Amino acid sequence: VVRNNIRLKEEHGGRNVLRLETNVQHTIPKLMFVLLPLFAFYVSWFYSRKKYYYSQYAIFSIHFHCFYFLTMMVAVLAGRLTDSVWVSLGLPTIVFFLAFVYLVAALRRMFGQRRRWAFVKGFAITVLYVATIMLAFSGLMVWAFLRS
Repeated sequence: VVRNNIRLKEEHGGRNVLRLETNVQHTIPKLMFVLLPLFAFYVSWFYSRKKYYYSQYAIFSIHFHCFYFLTMMVAVLAGRLTDSVWVSLGLPTIVFFLAFVYLVAALRRMFGQRRRWAFVKGFAITVLYVATIMLAFSGLMVWAFLRS
């Protein structure tokens, strides 16, 4: 790692951070492509008593991710309209909580459960998925650093 960092500084000067960011940005879509079926697996794991096929969980996963990406896109665009740091930090947080509420409502609607159980299972799925995303992004950062 140290050798790679020295080599990057010699080759790119102070631009190695920009190169690292570019490598990460180009790899995120591939990572999300891998994590989408994993989210469907988590949902199927918590709702295994229902008689659904995995493809139905995958469609639910695509539906939820589309909602999340659209709301995040609106938040990023709104954040670029203002120069406030609080708006840039607050909007993704609001989108995260809005996505959680949407997930609970979608689980309740699709699987016909009571609010309490949909909330508990939605919370468990969210915690598991966020932990998976953090682990995957950590691995992505290490991989992008070693690759650059």
